[in-house]
Amino acid sequence: MKFKLPFIFILLLILCVSCQEKIDQEKEDLIKQIYESMGESPNPDAEKVILLSFKYNLEENKVEKILDEYLSKYDEGYLSIKEAFEGKMSSKRENKTKYNIQHTIIELSSKYDISKDVLVSLIIDYIIWDNSEEGEY
Repeated sequence: MKFKLPFIFILLLILCVSCQEKIDQEKEDLIKQIYESMGESPNPDAEKVILLSFKYNLEENKVEKILDEYLSKYDEGYLSIKEAFEGKMSSKRENKTKYNIQHTIIELSSKYDISKDVLVSLIIDYIIWDNSEEGEY
């Protein structure tokens, strides 16, 4: 009897943990389905990326990476969609402060070898275009 009780307790603990993991996975799958049904994706809009890459004479994948990095830091909706598709939800959000945005622009400018003014114009164009389709402007 002494041996069976710890064994049963451990078995119940494993069962509870596996059930919670299954519930979490089902919740993440449901969130993905909702975003997919709304036509949302975890990437910047492909049409906008292509057109902006022509406008700024940049490679498409570079434009997409720049926008993804920027939006992942400062756009709550974009980050939520991205996290849902990646199967991880985070409560950590970077503050949208003047210093953080300046730091991000300097970092992206250096990383992708693009002047800050072109980088900022690209990001602003994307944000205005994206928001105008949502009826925010």
